[in-house]
Amino acid sequence: MDGNNIENELLHEFGGSISNNFVELLKENSLNDQEPSILSTTKYLDLESLEQFARKNRNSFSIFSVNIQSLNAKFSELSILLKYIKDHFNFSFSVISLQETWLDDDADTDYFEIPNYKIFAQGKQVGYKGGLITYIHKEFTGKNRPLYKKSKDKLWEGQCIQITGDRLSKKICLSNIYRPPRLNNSNDTIQTFLTEISPYIEKLDSEPMQKIILGDFN
Repeated sequence: MDGNNIENELLHEFGGSISNNFVELLKENSLNDQEPSILSTTKYLDLESLEQFARKNRNSFSIFSVNIQSLNAKFSELSILLKYIKDHFNFSFSVISLQETWLDDDADTDYFEIPNYKIFAQGKQVGYKGGLITYIHKEFTGKNRPLYKKSKDKLWEGQCIQITGDRLSKKICLSNIYRPPRLNNSNDTIQTFLTEISPYIEKLDSEPMQKIILGDFN
């Protein structure tokens, strides 16, 4: 069974994959003709397809994004995976974005440093399973941008990093978003999330830079 069929079967009773696609939801909630276009979703990669991906994208701006579900518990696995990719394919991602780090604002992130990357950490805001971290490769310069305010009802959390580099024609504004699944049965909270995040996307759309929005939207 291919990935698309699995996706459709898992989401069948909830309206299918299209109804639960964040990109499509934003399109349906367009406020005007100037609504920003969002990057298309990308295919998941396994180790067997990583070599081909690395060969084709060695000179591209690349991003590794994953819901880590406790960085403290999974950091060794993450480090081993990144080292494997580097050693076997001579490839390093430009950015590594994590959701559900489960870390507080005052957590010591020294333990979670990755060679050749600068870490940008944001403590959990939506409950004990929140928390965001973005690693920027040393080839680029990252700057934390306090764009997203805390959701009043703790429906989601967002981190924004501005990225520049010699190989980039424009600076990049990268958004790392996490929305927990605990309120997925409530259409009101889903709509509230879309209503809250839309003004930020509109603001980003008006700025002369590349925009990348990623994360776990559940």
